[in-house]
Amino acid sequence: MKKEIKSIGTTSFIIHDSRVVNVKYLQNKVDIVQLLYLDSFNHYDLPDETEIEQLIEAKQELKYYIHMPIDLDLGKERDWDRLIFFAEKLSFLKPERLIVHPVNNKIFFDYLEKFLAKFPATLVENINEVHFFDKVKTKGADICFDVGHAVLKGIDIKEFINTYSSTIKAYHLHGVKDGKDHLSVRYLDKKLLKYLFDFASENDVDIIIEIFGKKDFFDSINYLKEFFRENDYVYNRWD
Repeated sequence: MKKEIKSIGTTSFIIHDSRVVNVKYLQNKVDIVQLLYLDSFNHYDLPDETEIEQLIEAKQELKYYIHMPIDLDLGKERDWDRLIFFAEKLSFLKPERLIVHPVNNKIFFDYLEKFLAKFPATLVENINEVHFFDKVKTKGADICFDVGHAVLKGIDIKEFINTYSSTIKAYHLHGVKDGKDHLSVRYLDKKLLKYLFDFASENDVDIIIEIFGKKDFFDSINYLKEFFRENDYVYNRWD
C-alpha cells in the first residue's frame, strides 16, 4: 500500500535574496516555507511592516513556519521580551508554527509556559541535548525534531521518536557528512530515512528540508523523488 507524505517544505534562503523573493520562487515547489529570522537586532531581520504585507500577498496556498531569531538566549528573561515582540509582529502572517531553541534552565521553562498560552503553535527544536525534553513535554509544547542535529550529537533517533511520538509535529531534515550538517538529504542513511518517512506518513508530520542553497535543495528533491518511488511513498507534488 502506498504511504502518503502530506507536506514538504524548505527554508526562505534557497536563493541568496530576500524572504519575499524566496517565497515567490518556492511557489509550486513546496507546501511550506520556513521563514528565517536569525539576528533579532539587525535591521534586515526586523519584522518590517512592508515585508509582512509582501509576505502575506506572496503566501497564496503556502503554509508559513517561522524560525524565531537564533541569537536570542531564552535562558535570560530579557530575551523573552524580544521573542514576544517578534511573535506578535509576525502573527499577521498567520504562521502554522513558530520554532524556538531551548535552554535547560528554570527561566526558559517558566517563560515557555507563558509563551505557549499566547502562541500555542510553538515547537521546541532539539539542538545539543535531549535529556530535558520530558520537561518540554510537561509544559505542553510540541517538538520540531531536527534529524541532522540528532545525528551529529549521536542521539538515539528511534528512541527519541518513540518516547516523544505524540508531540513530534515536524522534522528538520538535512544531511550530515564529515561533521557538517545542512547538506543534501542524500547524506542520511536510507534505513533511517525510511523510518522517518514511515513515522511522518502515519503521524502527519510536516517535513522541512532545512538547507540553504539551490544545489542542496534540488539535489535533496531529486534524491527523495527516487527514494519515494523505491519505497512506495506518495506525495502530491511528485505524482
